[in-house]
Amino acid sequence: MPIELLIGDDRYRIEQRINQHLDSIAPWSELNSHKFEVLSLNSDQLATLLTTQIEPLARTHPLTGGQQLIVVDQITFTASLFGTMQWLNQLPATTILVLTAKSLDKRTKLAKWLMQQATTLNYSQLSPWDTLRIERAVTTQARAKGLKLSSTIVRYLGMAIGTDSYRLATELNKLKLLGNSLTIQQVKQLVPDTNHTALELADAVRTRNAHQLVALLDALQNTHPNQLIATLNTQFRTWLWVKAALSHSISGDCTIASVCGLSNPKRLYYLKQEVAQTSLTRLIRVVTRLQQLQVGLKQGKKYLLLNELITLLV
Repeated sequence: MPIELLIGDDRYRIEQRINQHLDSIAPWSELNSHKFEVLSLNSDQLATLLTTQIEPLARTHPLTGGQQLIVVDQITFTASLFGTMQWLNQLPATTILVLTAKSLDKRTKLAKWLMQQATTLNYSQLSPWDTLRIERAVTTQARAKGLKLSSTIVRYLGMAIGTDSYRLATELNKLKLLGNSLTIQQVKQLVPDTNHTALELADAVRTRNAHQLVALLDALQNTHPNQLIATLNTQFRTWLWVKAALSHSISGDCTIASVCGLSNPKRLYYLKQEVAQTSLTRLIRVVTRLQQLQVGLKQGKKYLLLNELITLLV
């Protein structure tokens, strides 16, 4: 299909998929690729953009021949877009249209129709507690890079890196330079276990422990800020999901675990204790700021992490 729906919040993997499409239209990728950032648009503004700019462009054949790539990034799908998007099933084969969104409610009329027109790929970040799927992701990406890793190394990488897909790709590229005869001792030297400490940093922010926060940041000074913020963001989102589920009186651990994307309902016992003294309002505020920091860091912005995290203690 010339249309793809990329759904989820793992921005690194989404960008990697878009880059694959860019490679497929080389050598004319710069001329024949167009990206529309629509996160800040309301439904009326998005409808206007789709009708006046994106649809005419998508119907046009590229002057260079071959294919063109059009990316509409971070859409918020609303029911009002159903009529506006009916042209999607009339695209020429020369147009690759990629639509990205954090979420898609599959129960809606629009979602059901879109999934008939497009190939849907899920790029949601894994839960930090879903060790089985994290290790499976390590194995899958390692094989894609031609690496054969022992189960011990896979388990260690899953523990050390967690859900950070950008860091996983970076560390696997580093390990690839050494070939397939890797020992666990070599891997531990090359890939430090910062994930557990980063989770402790998240806990320091949650409990407003300034002294622990400063000490952990000092211990993690050689860790890239992207890695730290990604782990903090994932952990606080998990707490937010659990708190929101409890605030809305959702009952039953299995039900809450399903809503929150947790593979192990028994983990809820600890998560409930952790969010008991933290308000939903504060969790929303912290997650919002962490998301802003994560996006900013990926765009090359510079932050004083200590100052940024101290503000989250309030």
